[in-house]
Amino acid sequence: MAANLFCNSKLVSCLVGLLLVALLSISGTLEAGVLSGDSNAMLSGREDFVINGVNVADVEYAVYLHGQSFPEGPVYPNDYVYAYQIFVEPGDANVNVITILTVGLHFDAGANNQNSLDGSGDVTPNGQSVGFGGGDAAVWNFTGPPIFQSQNSDILYYSSPYLPTVDVSTLARGTSASAPVQLPSPSDSEGVPEPGILSLLGAGAALLSLSRLTRRRSA
Repeated sequence: MAANLFCNSKLVSCLVGLLLVALLSISGTLEAGVLSGDSNAMLSGREDFVINGVNVADVEYAVYLHGQSFPEGPVYPNDYVYAYQIFVEPGDANVNVITILTVGLHFDAGANNQNSLDGSGDVTPNGQSVGFGGGDAAVWNFTGPPIFQSQNSDILYYSSPYLPTVDVSTLARGTSASAPVQLPSPSDSEGVPEPGILSLLGAGAALLSLSRLTRRRSA
């Protein structure tokens, strides 16, 4: 019983972070991809990334339960699938360019099967890694070529046995990095959420959709 209470308290901590992402999310102006609002995902949404005061790109994200995935995506019976897609805003061709996505990973949180779905976007990464020595980030590189204005990346993904929480993530244009943004990332808790937890995630997704709709109407 004590172990279950401990596990549930960690789940609540994860969910609080995810709900905060939903409440603070800012809508982009680009056309939506397949991840944001995917009804098959346990969690999905979209976040803005700002470099030197300019909103240069949005990242759509989705997290899928064991045995589920995005359209044409891989399925892992014992892992969650974490998926991301970059959408670069229209505008200055010298400013709205992306070369790196970095998604933070919690200590001891494994990211397995890191890859991208070829042909699902305009630009395929030319490199990817999990690391910086301590395994604290999943990284996708777009240096040949970069993602230019009004383009999007292929869907980027990895799998993990760990439940979602949030961690610091950034986009970069060469050596200029964005302000940090919280994106879904594996926690250090394994297992499958109970139905009540999934309902709470659904509430977070609803808050996210409401936030995006409100911001679009006020734009």
